[in-house]
Amino acid sequence: YLGGVNTWKSTNGGTSWTINTMWTSSGSVPVVHADKHALEFQNNTTLFQGNDGGIYRTTNGGTSWTDLTNTMAISQLYRLGVAQTSATLIGGLQDNGTKLRSATGTWTDEIGGDGMDCAINPSNGSYMYGELYYGDIKRSTNGGSTWTTIKPNTSEQGGWITPFALAPSTPATIY
Repeated sequence: YLGGVNTWKSTNGGTSWTINTMWTSSGSVPVVHADKHALEFQNNTTLFQGNDGGIYRTTNGGTSWTDLTNTMAISQLYRLGVAQTSATLIGGLQDNGTKLRSATGTWTDEIGGDGMDCAINPSNGSYMYGELYYGDIKRSTNGGSTWTTIKPNTSEQGGWITPFALAPSTPATIY
């Protein structure tokens, strides 16, 4: 087994390889979260895989995989935005998108990929911002129900994590 973004398997000592898992639905192999960091056998039939989404296990050579961390609320935060008018939070997570916690305590997935910087307007919590890599900033004006891409008038892209800040006196302005 070889891990990277996807998982590959060889049954002939590495002469040839077949895809064993993909990070997106392909229809032909199981979906397992991307970015493999560890592959460890327990006996000869159970293989554990550690990746940016948690820990997965197969007991049938990779025909199917079980997410052992599916019920755990764990993630690596890049950035966190906190509302000043409610208990709403928005967080950008390493390889786990952007999560939004409503004032009632419900968590939802808002923006996929790598979640980066994020913020909530301090005077109006319905206005919030989340970001993908390279400065791909999204704005919601309705508390996260819908998102629109906003970009500066330039052809340049930002860095992997492109920090931004809301202007203190006019929080509709982003720096």
